[in-house]
Amino acid sequence: MKLSFNILAAGKGTRMGNLTKDTNKCLLLYKGKPILGHIIDSISDYTDTISIVVHYKKEQIIEYCNKNYPDIKFNFIYQKELKGTANAISYLEKDFDFYFITMGDTIYDKFTIKRLINNFNEKNKNIILVDKVKNPEKYGVLNVESNIVTEIEEKPINPKSNIINLGTYILDKSIFNYIKNTNESKSGEIYITDTFQNMINDGIKLYVHNIEEKYKDLTFESDLNQ
Repeated sequence: MKLSFNILAAGKGTRMGNLTKDTNKCLLLYKGKPILGHIIDSISDYTDTISIVVHYKKEQIIEYCNKNYPDIKFNFIYQKELKGTANAISYLEKDFDFYFITMGDTIYDKFTIKRLINNFNEKNKNIILVDKVKNPEKYGVLNVESNIVTEIEEKPINPKSNIINLGTYILDKSIFNYIKNTNESKSGEIYITDTFQNMINDGIKLYVHNIEEKYKDLTFESDLNQ
């Protein structure tokens, strides 16, 4: 199976406040290294080619990657409009069977990536990385039966479970046709959770991979100091 590795790094990171006024969020330092560097390090054992979706301060991303990772071939893909995760993913379509996709602001332990890829190699199926949290209403919430997603909803007021979407996936190429047929939200964004629900409605199985290791979701300035 041909597996493509991809990072989404186009956003403005407005919830970081003034820190992202002049800097792409993915290049903010966490434990002495840019967030993006941690992410590249976590997947570089599995590939020497990485696609990165860029938009805000894209020149900074391009310069950092080429300077610090000369042995990796980067494909920088410009997202014309910031219209949500699903729209960003739509730019990744190439001649691959499956796509590993992760956000540019979440750092995982290398063993998390290893376990996820091993799980994929056993199943060769669509996989969503998930966690159980105390405040699921802030995330995409999944109902799961026998490790298969039966329903997914973005930031529900009354969550039906405490299982959340962490924003890291391995998806087959059918994802692109489903994104094309996903309606925009009222905000003008295309939610990947809506795309996933359409896939579920059509009988496509989305498996979950439960994270066991610690990870860092870097959303606010205070997160950088923890």
